[in-house]
Amino acid sequence: MGNDRLVTVGLAHGAPEGTGPRLHVATTVRDPRSVAASLRSASTPKTREESDAARRRRMLEVDPDDAVTIHVDGAGVHLDLWHIMDQDLWWAAGHHDGHGLVLEAHLASATDLGLHRVHDLESYLDGRRTHLRELRGGI
Repeated sequence: MGNDRLVTVGLAHGAPEGTGPRLHVATTVRDPRSVAASLRSASTPKTREESDAARRRRMLEVDPDDAVTIHVDGAGVHLDLWHIMDQDLWWAAGHHDGHGLVLEAHLASATDLGLHRVHDLESYLDGRRTHLRELRGGI
């Protein structure tokens, strides 16, 4: 706790959860496979006998289903890929420009994806605030 160092930061794109295509892009100083395992663990039901920690360890041990190359700022970046086909849900993890890169997507194609660095977050923050106001009924 307590060194105020930003470890992982993410930005969501697309429709609110469950209503259409969405993509969450995170950069991290941590191991991106570990971050992806945590996201996969949160989306995977645990067995009655399995603790959250055991489920997360199991997710870390799962080999990727595939690999994908995604263009980030025009450069091809190789990422490991895990997916749940019947839910159109996938996660990808790898490295780009000295940082871990983790993607989580629903109803979006990994092969049609291109990412560009965002320098000004204000429009994304405005969109998030608007979405939260709508969820609260305009409050």
